[in-house]
Amino acid sequence: MVARLYVKEGGGIAVKSGPIQYLDITAAPANPPAITNAYSTPNEPTQQPVTYTVTAGLLPALRTQTLSDKPVLIRFASEDNPSQTQSIDCDVDSWSYPAPYDTLPKDAAEIAHGCVTPYAENETLDCTPYSLGDLPPPMPGTTFDNAPDCARSKSGSVSSLRKGLVARLNEPTCTPNNWPDPPITPDKVTELVTNFGDDPRLVTLVVTEFGAFAGTGSTIIPIRYFAGFYITGKDVSAQSPRCEVPGFEEDLHPVYGDTYSTTKKQKLDDGDVWGYFVVRVEYGSGAIGHEDCDFTGAPENCVLALVR
Repeated sequence: MVARLYVKEGGGIAVKSGPIQYLDITAAPANPPAITNAYSTPNEPTQQPVTYTVTAGLLPALRTQTLSDKPVLIRFASEDNPSQTQSIDCDVDSWSYPAPYDTLPKDAAEIAHGCVTPYAENETLDCTPYSLGDLPPPMPGTTFDNAPDCARSKSGSVSSLRKGLVARLNEPTCTPNNWPDPPITPDKVTELVTNFGDDPRLVTLVVTEFGAFAGTGSTIIPIRYFAGFYITGKDVSAQSPRCEVPGFEEDLHPVYGDTYSTTKKQKLDDGDVWGYFVVRVEYGSGAIGHEDCDFTGAPENCVLALVR
């Protein structure tokens, strides 16, 4: 069973939830005996009425995670429906990225280097002012004035994702995974925070509406907000080997672990990325985010205002 239910978050915007993750139905008759299978109930008058209880578990809204939480799995491609694999086309095709990203396919370079075009948050979730020809803008702006608050999506590919992540995290050498393993110690936290500024595993994600990528081909999606994310693991394949820096190895797959004993199982993580949502704090007026930093809610980028 799949449902798109509406929930209410802070900020005054009603948003769609993800699919139901857990569903349980129980039945309690008026008199014994107990009903063990709620999908097949008796019609005896002595057991009427039967009270049904439905418990549905929904994936909660994105939130900032603690150091001891389990990593979150971000699914880029679905083996069941690969035609719905999509990505955001954030920069104009003619943009030239610096070396060594200039030799990559454009969509892989956007992942490896990061987008250079400024974007803004869309408070109304309205993208009617834009057409496909408007996005991405012809030239990246130098400021956030008039930055688009919608982005163009396009059909994505697992191979481009792999190439982009390998160029970002594996080359020229593997980037250590500084997210601390339990037990959490002050030294481990210091190691993580000290490297946050230039750690390529710390990325900014575009958060949009659930169902935004439900179609195929190019479409226009609203940008709800920007979220910080720390990558601790990725799709393991011959093209994207696991980074195994001693003491700072990448995390195993949150669902499959290291049980890749067959060729079919090896394909189960195609296009998967996992890690932790964090609040990415930016300093100064040239950053995208909210002025107020909230470290208890959604993992939105924020700008830390320095005052006298």
